[in-house]
Amino acid sequence: MATLNKERSSRNTTHTSAPTGLADLQDAFQQAILAGDDGILDYLRDSTRTSRDVLLGVYRHAYTARLIEIVAADYPVLHRFIGDEAFDDMARHYIADRPSHQPNASLVSRALPDFLRQTKPYTGYPAVAELAEIECALNTAFAAPDAAVLGLGHLSRIQPDDWPRLVLTSHPSARQLVCSTNAYDIWHAINAEEAPPQTTTGATPSPLLVWREDLVPRIRPIAAEEAMLWNEMENGTTFGRLCEMAALYDDPDNAPMRVAAYVQSWITGGLLSAAEGNPTDVAVS
Repeated sequence: MATLNKERSSRNTTHTSAPTGLADLQDAFQQAILAGDDGILDYLRDSTRTSRDVLLGVYRHAYTARLIEIVAADYPVLHRFIGDEAFDDMARHYIADRPSHQPNASLVSRALPDFLRQTKPYTGYPAVAELAEIECALNTAFAAPDAAVLGLGHLSRIQPDDWPRLVLTSHPSARQLVCSTNAYDIWHAINAEEAPPQTTTGATPSPLLVWREDLVPRIRPIAAEEAMLWNEMENGTTFGRLCEMAALYDDPDNAPMRVAAYVQSWITGGLLSAAEGNPTDVAVS
C-alpha cells in the first residue's frame, strides 16, 4: 500500500507553576512528558555531559517510543499493511491527538479506529480504519469479562411450548462488526502470511461476528440474515419473533429451521451466555 501522507497535530502547552515539594515536582515532570510543557526546565539542572533540554527530550522520546510499541503490538496486521514508516507516523499522530489518561497500558490504543475514521489523511483510507476495528475487536474480545457459556445440553430443558418466548443473551466477548470494504479479506490474508488483495469497497455491507472461544479470539463473516437476527437477538427479541422476522426475510416455510441453525452455531461457538424467559429457566449459573 502506498505510504500515507504525513500530517502532524500541533502540541498544546501549559505553564508549569513552581514546584513546592516532591509531589509537585513529579506532577510537573509528568506534565512536561505528557503535554510538552517546558516550564519544568526552570527547575532542572544540566548534567556534566549535556543540557537539561536534551535530557528532558530523552524522557519524552522514550515515553512516546514505548506507546508506539504498545500500539504496534495491538495492531500487527495494520502495521504490516501500511508499512513501518506510515505506521510510525500514524502512531505518533494518534498518541499526540489522543493522549492516554489511563494507567492501564492495554487501553492506550482502543481509540485508534475512531481516530483513523475522523482524522485526515486517514479518512481517505476507510479500509485502514476497518482493519484497525477488526484488530481492536479481537483485542477487546480477548480481554472481555468471563461469563458462563451456554451449552447445547441446556436447550434440552426447554419445553416445546416455551421456545417462542425464549430470550437469548450473548456472551460479553461477542459483538458484530460491519465493514464497507474488504478489510476482513485483507486481515485474513496478512494473518495467514499471504499477500493481501487490493482494497475494494463493496456494494453491500459485510457483517462479521467477533467473540472469544475458550481463550482464543475468533472472527467469521456472516450472511445478512444472520446479521439481522443477531442484532435483534441482542435487543431482546424472542425466538418466536426471530422466526417471524426470518419468514419475512426469506423462505417462510424454512424460517424456524434457519433460526434454529443460527442459534445452534452461536451455542457451539460459545457466543451465548444464557437462554431464559420461560417457566423452565435455563440461564446458566
